[in-house]
Amino acid sequence: MFHVRAVAATGLWFAATLSTSGCLFQKKHRAYAPPPLRPPAPITTKAPFIVDPVPLIEVASIELPNPGPINIAPLPPPPKPSTTPTKPKPSVAVAPPKPATAPSEAPPTLARIAQILTPQQIHDYNREIDDALNRVTEALKLAAKKNLGADQRDTVERMTAFQKQAVQAREEDLVTAVNYAKRADVLAKELLARLP
Repeated sequence: MFHVRAVAATGLWFAATLSTSGCLFQKKHRAYAPPPLRPPAPITTKAPFIVDPVPLIEVASIELPNPGPINIAPLPPPPKPSTTPTKPKPSVAVAPPKPATAPSEAPPTLARIAQILTPQQIHDYNREIDDALNRVTEALKLAAKKNLGADQRDTVERMTAFQKQAVQAREEDLVTAVNYAKRADVLAKELLARLP
């Protein structure tokens, strides 16, 4: 009985050993070895020599008539240098001639390129100019009542110049007038901030 058990146990053990995934039946993995690198092909620096046949070019020949001898009149001899000394002429200031223009003719006016504005834009620009110039006028009235320093008087002069330029440009170019009015307005704000 003992013998049968031992044989049966041995058989079971052997079957279990074969059925388990042990190291016995596994394939051994080899490490991947990349193929060796091939050296690059040598670069040829010489261009291949190509021999093309030279094309034959036929040249037409033209025979020109012989004109014969050409008669050219001889050149006159060069003038002889004068042996008498010349006196330098006194320099006299000569007024340039006046251009002959009729007094009734007006000088030609250059055509100006003006920006085309919509009625809404014209209204908005005029409102901006009026608002800025009103603020400048108020600032000038306040500055007239104060004792100003040299720097402040300079600012007042620049404000007044921009104000006049804005008024003059308003008739011809509203965009330019708005720019002048805005500059005067900025100077007015700076002046009011520095007034005592």
